[in-house]
Amino acid sequence: MWFVGVDDTTYKCHVFPWYHEPFQYNEDQTTPRNKLSFERTFAIHNLQDLEQLKKFAQNSNKSIRNIQIQPTDVNILRERSVIDIIGATAKSLGANILLEGAILSHAYYQLVRTGAKVEVRYPFDKKQSLEFNKLVRDKIPEKIQRHGEEVIASQLDKEILGQLLKRKLVEESLEVLDSVNIDDLIIELADVLEVFDGILSQNQIDIQTILDQKKKKREKSGGFDHGVYLKATSSRRLSNKGKIIIDKSPINIDQRISKSTDLRKYSNANESLTRIKVPVTLDEWEIHPSVKAENIDIILKGKRKNGVWQIDISVFEEAEQMSFFDK
Repeated sequence: MWFVGVDDTTYKCHVFPWYHEPFQYNEDQTTPRNKLSFERTFAIHNLQDLEQLKKFAQNSNKSIRNIQIQPTDVNILRERSVIDIIGATAKSLGANILLEGAILSHAYYQLVRTGAKVEVRYPFDKKQSLEFNKLVRDKIPEKIQRHGEEVIASQLDKEILGQLLKRKLVEESLEVLDSVNIDDLIIELADVLEVFDGILSQNQIDIQTILDQKKKKREKSGGFDHGVYLKATSSRRLSNKGKIIIDKSPINIDQRISKSTDLRKYSNANESLTRIKVPVTLDEWEIHPSVKAENIDIILKGKRKNGVWQIDISVFEEAEQMSFFDK
């Protein structure tokens, strides 16, 4: 909910967000800081901004992670479809909507109904803290400080920095995997190269040493220019001469989950061990482990977002049906 017709000479805007409590307007809080370096916040002030956001969605621009609603034009509030369009667009982009005001506002419930993720900015707390505990680029603390925030940072020693750089390389490589267009791919590959340079610097490895090793391996095993896909191998018992068979049948690149169950019996108990192997590059999966009890169903779901796995374990146990005829 917003106030319209605000005195522009006093408040520098025509529209003002509505709150329950007294509020001191703070310029530092008008533009939120992105939580990650690759995030982008898109602010909607008028209908022209909304049209531009829709174009980004059509081009699948996944770099927009936050959508800030800050209307300065009363016309955007008089269009009833605007909130629904913002919500649907944010959902398609996988972006968060940052809403100024309160959860009691009508706009909040309209946005939630679209299925979008809505974060209400509540500026009355004296201090809001976010924990990251991650390796970041050298200039990130200064960048955050310029936005008026307090930063707590540590200086890593060489051994810990070396470990975190290796983790960072995996994290950035997963970002390459998740890129959806050429622009995203270029950005993520540049991040990989930056971490790569950091690892070389920390270990005092000259780039030419890496290039020499690359050349040696390419001469021995080749590169990835021809798109060779290895399907299977088998031994030839009657001949020591190898053979290459070109299979022109369609290729299925779907990643597979393997599952095995081992049942162990003891004198007074039974143990069922289920081992599940999931490819690290698989971003979403679901599996149903075997359960002997007929009234119990277990579902394991995994979803990867960047370098973090979310694992959901659902155990469904069917309740016994009550009967009036039971004694």
